[in-house]
Amino acid sequence: MQDKNDAAILKRDAIRKANKVMFGAVAGASAILGIAIVGCIFLYQNIMFQGKVIGEQSKSLQNMDQNIKNIDVLKKKLVALQTNDDLRNTPKINDEDNNLRAILDALPADENVAALGASLTQKIFDVPGVSVESITPNPVAVDVNLSDKNTSETNTSATATTATTAQPTDEKDSKNKTGLKAIEVVASLTAKDVASSESGLSKLVEVLKKMERSIRSFRITNFKFEKSKGTYTLNLTLQAFYMPEYQMALDSKTVKADENAKPAGANTNTKNTTKGNVK
Repeated sequence: MQDKNDAAILKRDAIRKANKVMFGAVAGASAILGIAIVGCIFLYQNIMFQGKVIGEQSKSLQNMDQNIKNIDVLKKKLVALQTNDDLRNTPKINDEDNNLRAILDALPADENVAALGASLTQKIFDVPGVSVESITPNPVAVDVNLSDKNTSETNTSATATTATTAQPTDEKDSKNKTGLKAIEVVASLTAKDVASSESGLSKLVEVLKKMERSIRSFRITNFKFEKSKGTYTLNLTLQAFYMPEYQMALDSKTVKADENAKPAGANTNTKNTTKGNVK
């Protein structure tokens, strides 16, 4: 009887030991599986993040390659312009300048108010019999919208005083902005009638024709003709255009592992790629 009890006790002990070993084995396998799953998730996220970084870096390299090609194309176009017959025959401020100077004369890269005033006085308003009473440039540049319709009907009459005004249109439509800037100039010109020669009015009209033929584009936004005792006066407000230099700079883009994650202090899992464009 005692032997049977001892055998039962030994069997129970063996079962408990087996249960402990099985529990330990299952717990260890579960821990290893959990660590493996977390490691796989982290490895997957890291692979995806590195893929995003490599993708952005590839775009930057493509932009740089395209920039190099654009520079070569630009050089060829500049060489072609230097031998362009139309530019060669275009009047320039200094006849000794090369063909490319005609482009800068037509559309400068800055406002250069002093040069603009000198050009108007010495080139455009330089008509025999016409006197420049005043010329006032406004150094504050404005954006230009070429979709504006600035044509206005004009009426003249043979009265002692004749006035015609063209009003500028609204330029609030930012969708049509071109990158062009304009400097406004207010000028007052006078010309007198000469009995044996042309009238003062025709001389002032010649000023407007010279402005129309000028290599540099002007837009008259307001003008007024007046006549008093044989003297004609032309008061006008005009805009002279220029295009600022293109500023090329390198951009820096931050690549985030999780676009939806909120910043968590200074330690962020990000990398920077650099790219730039040449136009």
